[in-house]
Amino acid sequence: MMNVDRQIKISFESASIELIGELYDTPTAKKVWEALPLSAAINIWGEEIYFDIPVTQKLEPNAKAKVEVGEHSTEKTAKKEAKD
Repeated sequence: MMNVDRQIKISFESASIELIGELYDTPTAKKVWEALPLSAAINIWGEEIYFDIPVTQKLEPNAKAKVEVGEHSTEKTAKKEAKD
C-alpha cells in the first residue's frame, strides 16, 4: 500500500468548508504538491465536486476511472496485493 506523504488543506470559501486531503507518495501527487497553493472554480455534479488544476501527468500504473464512495484510490490495489 502507498504511504501518505503529505496532507493538504482544501478550502471551499463559498461554503465556509475546510477539508484535509492526503497526497500519496506518487509522481502525480508530487506534481500537485509543487503546484500549491492554487485556486479554482468548482463544478458540482450530484454530490461530486470537480475542478481543474494546472498539473499534467501521465496516468499512474494503478490509475482508476471510478472509485467507490469513501474509497481511497489505492485501497483495492493494496487489498489485491495483500492476497497475492
